[in-house]
Amino acid sequence: MLLAGPTIYAASSSTQAIVQSYGTNEALETGMIVGLIKGHASQVQALTINDDTTMQGVVVAPNTAAISLSSGSSANQVYVATSGSYNVLVSNENGPIGIGDYVSVSSLDGIGMKAEDSEATVLGKATEAFNGNANVISSATIKKTGGGTTTVAIGSILVDIAIANNPAQGHGIGELPGFLQVASSDIADKPVSAPRVYISLLILLLTMVISGSLLYSGTKSSVVSIGRNPLAKRYIIRGLIQVILSGVIIFILGLFAVYLLLRL
Repeated sequence: MLLAGPTIYAASSSTQAIVQSYGTNEALETGMIVGLIKGHASQVQALTINDDTTMQGVVVAPNTAAISLSSGSSANQVYVATSGSYNVLVSNENGPIGIGDYVSVSSLDGIGMKAEDSEATVLGKATEAFNGNANVISSATIKKTGGGTTTVAIGSILVDIAIANNPAQGHGIGELPGFLQVASSDIADKPVSAPRVYISLLILLLTMVISGSLLYSGTKSSVVSIGRNPLAKRYIIRGLIQVILSGVIIFILGLFAVYLLLRL
């Protein structure tokens, strides 16, 4: 039915939500996650992982929605669902996707993945699983954070779309506080398990205690010794410098141990 404005397409299913047409300057496949182009509220593009806060929805075919709103011109248009249950292209970049897992955009533009605590925005919850072994429709090679490349599988699963802030953001892997996970991941160039992080913190704490105690006792004894025997000041200061160097070396070795534990 044609109205004086948008065109409304009726579909056979009434379980889907209303979708809106947007202009685009690139080829977008059905199932791709898209975001608004900054400064253009009526145009979308394949969403990138660095701009996930502009997430708008998923590209769908107009006949899959109960009602589709169109601007009237079909040239360079795509239909985007912002709610409802639709097929979404996903990869196993962050591991297998289970039913109920949150989905966000991956490092492949427009392709989803299992969301972790580092993504700001989620598309919704998966209602189907994808492990990268079954129902694979394609594959792609991506760069790893720590260097090198890896191959990921791409498939299509149903996602209950409800764009929102990531509820897991800041919690970290293994119930780690967000700042610990961010710091450890930055050092290791990969997600780090909670036991490794806590062991590293213990090593760092012991190193700081040992170094601090050594420096404190050395400084205190040196001051007392100089007060008792001013003529030996030169030798006492020389001993103090050796104590300080020993404390610094112990601290550096502790930091190196923590670095190796997080990296390996």
